[in-house]
Amino acid sequence: MSGPLEWRLPPEHMRPKTHFHDRVTRYHEFAPDQYKIEEHFWINRQSEDQGAPNDLYCFAYGECCWQRDAEAIFKEDTNSWAFEYVTAGSFTVEYEGGERELRAGTLYVHAPGGPIRLQANRGGICRKRVIILSGSMVDYLCNLSNLRISPYIEIDAPQRVDKIFDQVKELASSGSCYLTEDLSVCSYSLIAELGRTIKMLKYPRMLTHAVQFIDSKLHENLTLARISDECHVSANTLSRLFRKHLNVSPINYIISRRLERARHLIAVNDLSFKEIANECGYTRESFFSRAFKQKYGVAPNGYRRAILAGKVSGSSRT
Repeated sequence: MSGPLEWRLPPEHMRPKTHFHDRVTRYHEFAPDQYKIEEHFWINRQSEDQGAPNDLYCFAYGECCWQRDAEAIFKEDTNSWAFEYVTAGSFTVEYEGGERELRAGTLYVHAPGGPIRLQANRGGICRKRVIILSGSMVDYLCNLSNLRISPYIEIDAPQRVDKIFDQVKELASSGSCYLTEDLSVCSYSLIAELGRTIKMLKYPRMLTHAVQFIDSKLHENLTLARISDECHVSANTLSRLFRKHLNVSPINYIISRRLERARHLIAVNDLSFKEIANECGYTRESFFSRAFKQKYGVAPNGYRRAILAGKVSGSSRT
């Protein structure tokens, strides 16, 4: 996906059990010939009551091109799992109050249960490939593979994941006499591959759970005892895991993630510093300002002025 998006419409005479249809969506910005988001999807329009609800049901395949700073909010969907594979550039995803930067080679699993916000960062054009699955078997397999508690996946074997996405695209765009079944095989292969990747990660499951919980509750009062209770582990054990694998204490990790979120909020909207402090778990703006300056060497108002002057990028990493 290095060049412009290119698409083939489905053949006129297909004989699959389930038909896919091309959809092109453009979010209009500024002028008729300027778009910040362009996406092409093949949508499965078969109603679920016509298929087997327990099957792996591939609802859609798509590819997206986002211009810098493009942003969209995806509302709650209780029936499907979305697999968002970043192939170029980077996105920031915000889910249940936490956020994470997704760079090329990262796949994000959006499980049913809540809205997410995606924003293309300021480094230029961002691209992603998307597979959307539904059905109770999807829930079972994804939960079995720990995809709900480990949704941010650094792909260690991109050629294997690329091959699966290519197969789904070929089936969706060209058809098959056994389209539903063939797509189900590809869908199972994707879930199995992501489960294998998670098992290869160096972080223990309870540490991953703790990190995800912290990222989703940055605006709340987080204590070591609360996190330990959530992870069903002692405070001492949790502290040892953070120091061993992340080289930081749980409390310092919370502070770092809160300030990273604050820096992002300063860069992308006009919230007051008091509002940003509250969003990041600080009860007093003065405490927030002091911590921000200590970490980044500049006060929040100075950082915002630098952003407006174009001297720094709000998405840069320290």
